[in-house]
Amino acid sequence: MSSRVDEMHTALLADAKVLARLEKLRGWTWPALAHARVGIDGESIVFPYRDADGELVGTATYAPDPANRNGRPKMMAAARSRRELFPAPETLPTGSRWLFVVEGEPDALRMFSCGVPAVAVPGVQG
Repeated sequence: MSSRVDEMHTALLADAKVLARLEKLRGWTWPALAHARVGIDGESIVFPYRDADGELVGTATYAPDPANRNGRPKMMAAARSRRELFPAPETLPTGSRWLFVVEGEPDALRMFSCGVPAVAVPGVQG
């Protein structure tokens, strides 16, 4: 699973059109996407969950556009995935006295894009 997640991450960072659209629509910057190692799989964004040591423990796909979900929920964890804080707090830059905890991976990514240290608690309905 790890090599496939790495491929999806590389594909996202290489697609200038998608990166520009994500920044325009969600406010996600290239550095934030690179840091969190987010990827893309077709029309879905892939959030990787890593433990404190950086080991991949799961993934979830995010499909914000209802027209592209094909009946799936907006956020769906892969089978046998362990949803952790996203990104792992240990991976955030040090030096800030603050760490914000938000609901949902997209919001954490947006805050990190703004230079605000944040981690997400996976969806509250799970």
